Amino acid sequence: MNAFIQQMINQKINSVTSEELLRYGAQYGFQINPQQAKEIVSHFNGKHINIFDDSERNRVINALSKTIDPNLVAEVNKLFLNFIKGN
Repeated sequence: MNAFIQQMINQKINSVTSEELLRYGAQYGFQINPQQAKEIVSHFNGKHINIFDDSERNRVINALSKTIDPNLVAEVNKLFLNFIKGN
């Protein structure tokens, strides 16, 4: 995937709103409530996380696992992997 598209995806991830995350949940078939969406968004907004960097993505996923249902965290990770693969 070219660098421009990666940058756009990272920019979107780092500025996603809880409402958008709720829509992604419906679109990609995972259950998420508004409180969980807010918690996830708080880990990303303004932090310039590169989801294409495996170690950086895993660090965030591990941090999320401490406060959010591990099944939901696995679904969020799948969502990221879909973005990385361009699906």
